[in-house]
Amino acid sequence: MAWKGYRLVYRLLSSLHIGHHIIGNVQRSRHYVPGRNMWGAVTARWARALARDGEPDYKGVGQQVREQVIFSYFYPTLTPDDVSLPPYDARWERQFISSSVSTAIEPGSLSAAGESLHEVEFIQPRVRVENVKPVYLVGYLYTGEKQVDNLLELIQELQIGGERGYGFGRLQQCGCSPAGDIFGYLVDTAGERPAFTIPQGQPLPAHTRVEGVPARGEIEPLVGRETTCGRRWGHKLSQALICWAPGARVERDTPVRVGDYGVLEGGYRR
Repeated sequence: MAWKGYRLVYRLLSSLHIGHHIIGNVQRSRHYVPGRNMWGAVTARWARALARDGEPDYKGVGQQVREQVIFSYFYPTLTPDDVSLPPYDARWERQFISSSVSTAIEPGSLSAAGESLHEVEFIQPRVRVENVKPVYLVGYLYTGEKQVDNLLELIQELQIGGERGYGFGRLQQCGCSPAGDIFGYLVDTAGERPAFTIPQGQPLPAHTRVEGVPARGEIEPLVGRETTCGRRWGHKLSQALICWAPGARVERDTPVRVGDYGVLEGGYRR
């Protein structure tokens, strides 16, 4: 199968929370957008666009998007032409990451409900350097031979991540150009899946299954929530994958291919 690639740039219009883990009453956010989140946003938008009278077919549309569309991970930046991969230092976090505190209110007393105080971490849509600057998300899209109709038009505007009911996660596309790489790694587009080689010492641009990939960095079990019914959001958990976290550096030249949801897999040979 031949794949066609695009480099996408989105402007972040509102705060962005990508659920990671909880420490005490703090809901931590990832500092980047996994491919699964982009897949989920496109699936939801496309399924609703196709639905007529009945419930959107999230499961069927999700399968079609997974087979025909591959999203890389997306990373925040102030300059779309210069994107840094994790790990990020404390200075970067002070610039890009903030949080908000909220609590539920008891209707009868108009006081805070017990044990309802929580803090939500998020990527800020604007940061102050010398002056206030907008934050962008940069990543890649690869489509198969059976391209989704009107795909590029469909993803002009997206809403991703958590706290969407409060207006979080609004994205506006402001750049789309043909691409043959993923964050500078030249992609082989002729195979069953897009594939590329990461030179020794260079960072992994996405979660990567540990099998066959010698690297140094953080390892984490990767689990996602899936929605197959509009009334039961995130009721299904995916099978956990043991992965190198984005930014881990390979110990030798390492060929990888792009699997489902942008997760990389080792063992590819050109």
